[in-house]
Amino acid sequence: TIRFYSACKMAGASEQSLDTNWLVGLLKKSFAEHKPSVVVDTEVSLASAAGENFLSTVHRVKITFLLKAGRRKRFSLIVKTEIPGGKIGLVMGNFNIFPIECKVYATILPMMGALMDEFDDKRDNIWSNCLGYNPYNCIVMDDLSFEGYTSIDRTKWQSIVQAQFVLRTLARFHAMSKVLLARGQLTEDDRGHNVFVNDSKMLRTVFPAALGVLSNAIKTKWESEWKDVGQKIHDNMDLICDKMKRVFTYDKKYEAYNHGDLWSSNIMWKFTEYGEIPVSVKFIDWQFAHINSFIIDVAYFMHTSIVPTLRRNNLNLLLETYQEALERNLKFFQWEGYIPTLEDVKSENERVAIMSFVFLACSMPVTSSALPELSLDIGSIFDLPPEQVFNEGIFTEEKFVKEVGPDFRAFCDSGVL
Repeated sequence: TIRFYSACKMAGASEQSLDTNWLVGLLKKSFAEHKPSVVVDTEVSLASAAGENFLSTVHRVKITFLLKAGRRKRFSLIVKTEIPGGKIGLVMGNFNIFPIECKVYATILPMMGALMDEFDDKRDNIWSNCLGYNPYNCIVMDDLSFEGYTSIDRTKWQSIVQAQFVLRTLARFHAMSKVLLARGQLTEDDRGHNVFVNDSKMLRTVFPAALGVLSNAIKTKWESEWKDVGQKIHDNMDLICDKMKRVFTYDKKYEAYNHGDLWSSNIMWKFTEYGEIPVSVKFIDWQFAHINSFIIDVAYFMHTSIVPTLRRNNLNLLLETYQEALERNLKFFQWEGYIPTLEDVKSENERVAIMSFVFLACSMPVTSSALPELSLDIGSIFDLPPEQVFNEGIFTEEKFVKEVGPDFRAFCDSGVL
């Protein structure tokens, strides 16, 4: 009543202009009429296609209710279930990926939502709404496709316009995380265990294995002009993990909460009605969320999800897009700490060049392969030879050779390898 009274005074109206009790009654009536009373039908189907999810099973559950008001209404939920035990559990070891994702949905993302409310931020959330979870093997979320969101073809990579949209959204997420870090709402308990930035058996097995299969494919299946590149990659197989480990340490002023697995299939899009112009994106799959330099998310996204030729030709534009959005959002949320400059972003990107190579060499071919066969048998990484774990075909697809070959040559010429 006080708020309505204040609004009336500002508008020059009398105290009796609005009967707030009547308005509250209308709201209660509306809520009651839309309350589900009887389940009419349920429909369950798989929600993720082959090659889109390696660590969990995702179902779409459509439920038709009879509302109290008498009409039918359909709801759609996403139910994500951990693949229990077995080889996957042994491989992932102590990464605690499902408990991490549960905490992200139950605690961290709601804190970001509260921060948006605090600053009257009317933009869309960057995440889907979590309805609940069963510790720690099942999460239930709103079905974003029911809200008009869709995924894009992971095998075709993203355009510059799409990439800029994602980077601006990512910068907003990072800005909010820096505020939460400064307030102590994100702590060391949220540091996470991302496979790319933690020295582990997984790290020291999967990446040398992938590079071994890649180097052999280049030397035997690519044109002869690439043999020296294949050999250089082979020479780095046993060195790659120690090179990666050198960049695990970062300057704290660049610290942010990273999504940790930001590639095309973990991004949902909403486009305008009359064209492929993006108006909103949401991030899903928070299993590898962790605290590190913001550049981990930026480099991973750029080297797994953007058309490589476009990324190379527009690298400065992409980094500028991210930095400008990060600065704008830090100021919006009244950040009082250090704001990374464009030179900082460029310097960080150069610092983690070895990580970018690994993302490009080991992750991109797995995540963007159009082959009908399984690209990676992650559950067998500790048991089988690399050539039986990685499908060599993902390293010889025409688009991969054409688009990524120049990157490999550049990594060799610049001394990264």
